[in-house]
Amino acid sequence: MGVYLEYFYFILLLWLLQAATSQEPGKSRCNETCGGVTIPSPFGIKRGCYNNSWFRVTCNETANGPKPLISRINLELIDLFLSDGDTVTVGVNNPVTYLNCGGKGNNGTTTAPASVNLQGSPFFFPGGKMNIFGSVGCGNWAAITSYNQTNHIAGCQQQRCGDLTSNIGVNCYAEISEDLVSYATTMTEITDHGKLEQGSRCTSAFIFSLDSWVSVDDYPTRISIDTTHVPAVLKWNPVECDLEG
Repeated sequence: MGVYLEYFYFILLLWLLQAATSQEPGKSRCNETCGGVTIPSPFGIKRGCYNNSWFRVTCNETANGPKPLISRINLELIDLFLSDGDTVTVGVNNPVTYLNCGGKGNNGTTTAPASVNLQGSPFFFPGGKMNIFGSVGCGNWAAITSYNQTNHIAGCQQQRCGDLTSNIGVNCYAEISEDLVSYATTMTEITDHGKLEQGSRCTSAFIFSLDSWVSVDDYPTRISIDTTHVPAVLKWNPVECDLEG
């Protein structure tokens, strides 16, 4: 009787250890991928692999294969994960904003400022060396401002239309000196007389990461007026666990 009882307790102990291990968060249980992209902590697809609903990732089936989306801000995670000291950052496919480009984007048929807004979320686009402002087009002054357009953040002047370099990729850049939760982009046409007028040429603007390109000589020609998304770095502020996680 004693032998059977010891065997029973041994089996019970093994079962309890297995159950406890299955409930511990960790890479062994949450080793998730989507479309070849490894989902890094604190992000996750399955419930329990993310500790807050802001970090929930949906693996969406698309015509180009599965794509991991940060569900609540609808930005695609890409295979670009950086560490800045103790701070982990992730790469996202940041949508390009368009002006005066027919049916392109949400702002394709208007000269109104295009905007990106992450307010209310823990996420933000870090400035400094991680992300810069860029624009494709010619004959415009491209600028990035605060979401309500009260504060000028950065700007650059595109090449003159007709210049050999005006049709080759990103032709103006500007450093971003601050972290951005939201922003707006505007275009102002530079006339032949040097005056600034309302822009009417098709042009695009975006925040993007230099670290995603192989070399400095590589990235200008790989972004064109037809580019819809560019890689950018995303950071986040600390958040508490919630029941959704």
